[in-house]
Amino acid sequence: MALVDLGNDTHAWEKEFSSAEKLHFSLLGILNERDHLPKHSQAHARLSFQLRNSLNQLYSEIQSLKGHLEHLSQNKQLTAREKERRGLLLEDLLSKHKQLQNSVNSSLVDKNHSLDNFSSAASSNPSTVAMAGEHIPHRELKQIQVQILADQDRGLEELSRIIGRQRQIAQTIGDEVESQNDLIENIADNVDRTRDRMAQQTSTITLVDRKDRTFGYWMIILLLFVAIVVVASIPKI
Repeated sequence: MALVDLGNDTHAWEKEFSSAEKLHFSLLGILNERDHLPKHSQAHARLSFQLRNSLNQLYSEIQSLKGHLEHLSQNKQLTAREKERRGLLLEDLLSKHKQLQNSVNSSLVDKNHSLDNFSSAASSNPSTVAMAGEHIPHRELKQIQVQILADQDRGLEELSRIIGRQRQIAQTIGDEVESQNDLIENIADNVDRTRDRMAQQTSTITLVDRKDRTFGYWMIILLLFVAIVVVASIPKI
């Protein structure tokens, strides 16, 4: 199995992703702050403008991360599992971006709709202007509460999906670690068996070598004995 290259390029991707995540959390804080302001106030409009610009920046960073991930994959700097893990992280971040964008766009639609209703009511019956002015704070408070509850529900759903994906990633990593441990254990067992066989073969070779040397000595002794017998049997003149 190929090892993941832990070079500067992969670390750069992680830093870019961390920066994009920080930007997302910053946008959540700005959105929460904006939703607590009156929708027709200058502060609300200013934060909405800031949100739209930052959302465009976040989208650009996500696209840059996708391109960087493809570059790492093409250069064989990531395993298939690592590429899949990072791809899931990008999909999750893109989903969060879409939710934020929907929240900002829905707020703009509600604002325009309320302004249109208020203008038509004022043109048809001027007395409704005063009545609307009396009820605007209560309506805004109710809309803010509904928006907060909706954001909380979406946040909980997203958190549940994130936890599910993280659990799946953790399970995949656990399976991979277990597989690698089994492979290491098999290698260790093979090394032990090979060491035992080598020791046995070494012992056998040593024994054979000793026997060969002993056999040679006995052959020399036997030949000397035969020579002595032959010489002794020759009659003297």
